[in-house]
Amino acid sequence: MNGAELLGHSTLAVVEKWDEDKVDWVRLKSGILNPKRADFMRYACTPDETVEDDRPNLTTTLGLGILTNTLINVTTANFSAANLCAIGVGDSSTTAAVGDTDLNATTNKYYEVADSTPTRVTTTVTNDTLQVVATFASANGNFAWQEWGLIVATTGTLVSATTKSGAGTASLFNHKVASLGTKASGASWAFTVKLTWS
Repeated sequence: MNGAELLGHSTLAVVEKWDEDKVDWVRLKSGILNPKRADFMRYACTPDETVEDDRPNLTTTLGLGILTNTLINVTTANFSAANLCAIGVGDSSTTAAVGDTDLNATTNKYYEVADSTPTRVTTTVTNDTLQVVATFASANGNFAWQEWGLIVATTGTLVSATTKSGAGTASLFNHKVASLGTKASGASWAFTVKLTWS
């Protein structure tokens, strides 16, 4: 019987949550109006709650196209710069489908540009992990987080926080339905996505 080589991947979503008092404290210490995850870490300000979800998610048709194009060096879309990558959240619990091109939420959805250029992390078992971090400031994404996805733009910058558009075309790389909590005004939440291939 012929053997098969299979490429597997896993996804870890981590949401770290700081309440309004801690946000105000970091603002005071740093002088930064909308602190990012790195700012909370710099001042050793621990989250009030951390939610993790490692259940499998769905790579969309658009996401598979990005991976294939990367392999053949057609770099029409990639995770190469912070202004071309975002994490989107929405309040819809409708089942994700491989053909999805956007989050399912109609009104309550928000796209937060990554805090910095996504990074490649080598783990202890030599797998390669892509890590994307986006911090949703106190005024952003204040609704129930029931779905999420990585957004990758082909050109330009993601300039709209409520529609998947910008100076260039944007693609929904993956899509996951998961209940991550309800964000309220005043709180800051940092969303970290780790995609690992093996």
